[in-house]
Amino acid sequence: APAALGAAALARMRRRGFGRVVNVSSGDGERVYLHSSVLELLDRSQTLAELSRGVLVMLCNFDTRIEYAHGPTPAYSWSKALLNRATQLGAMEIGEGEDVLLNAACPGDVLTAMMTPGVDPTEARSPAEAAASLLMAAFLDEAATSKRNGLFLRDGSPIAF
Repeated sequence: APAALGAAALARMRRRGFGRVVNVSSGDGERVYLHSSVLELLDRSQTLAELSRGVLVMLCNFDTRIEYAHGPTPAYSWSKALLNRATQLGAMEIGEGEDVLLNAACPGDVLTAMMTPGVDPTEARSPAEAAASLLMAAFLDEAATSKRNGLFLRDGSPIAF
């Protein structure tokens, strides 16, 4: 659903000549947390349709003996990694000179009821700080990076997928 909604919004933004989409991701979606079969799916998928088909095949053949993602919330990690790849693939359709941005952003650990157990609350961000980080992704400074689309960002700076 997020990919379909994003595609529809992007089409309209491109017709208007301006738009911003920021997919809210997580550091848990970084590639380092993923099983090799998930990494292979991400790497071989060159379109959103291929990614969607690959996910369906993987889910149909789900093997409970395989840890598809590491950490306390593997399904969450997997979903965020797929969102990151969908962001990259969707961004490939945006032309170089268009004033339309499609990026993913990680706001960090946010002091909410959803915060990962074990995170030191004094190290977590306030909801306002997290929102500011997402706004940086929406209004990415052209001087900050030569590439402006398909990025995974934290506080306006690219981080590794």
